[in-house]
Amino acid sequence: MTYQSILSKHTRTSAQTLAMAVACGNSFTLVATENGDMYSFGVNSHGQLGDGSPDDKYEPHLVSREDSFAAEEIVMLTASGFLSAAVTKQGSLFTWGYREGIGHRDPGRLSKEHFGNSHVVMVDCGFHNIIVLTASGQVWICGQICPGFSIPPLFDIDAFRLVDPERFNNRKIVMIACGARHMMALDEDVGR
Repeated sequence: MTYQSILSKHTRTSAQTLAMAVACGNSFTLVATENGDMYSFGVNSHGQLGDGSPDDKYEPHLVSREDSFAAEEIVMLTASGFLSAAVTKQGSLFTWGYREGIGHRDPGRLSKEHFGNSHVVMVDCGFHNIIVLTASGQVWICGQICPGFSIPPLFDIDAFRLVDPERFNNRKIVMIACGARHMMALDEDVGR
């Protein structure tokens, strides 16, 4: 069964709604549609479905951009453990689920002012951390950070902090990824 057939079975606008992105966390799934809405289903013990409730959902249900994402269109989703995040076409970041300081039962919006006045273009979630890439090529991190990526060897931050660009030899970063307790960033010269 495809995500499209799952959505078609459970949405009123099945003929007009196409799945554009999908993310899977610990026993839950998020699906972004071409119109910028989100459907979620699965375990919701920490609010990771983004609907504001503590109830598990066993079939896809709509989490509309008008009600939950300040009417902004979702273009990217990520999930891990019990934490979820979305980037919008307008360059905002929304986070929700389990992670003290950055998680909520309802999606919480962080605009470009939180990221040096640069729009968010990419996000990834690890088990206890989040990494963000902005249009200016800056990398921001939050959560439990391990040795090698930041100055103190292992620390827990509850607000996004800029990774010193000198750690990347002042190169523009174009791609990021986040594992359970580690992160990766690739610069614009990768593969040359």
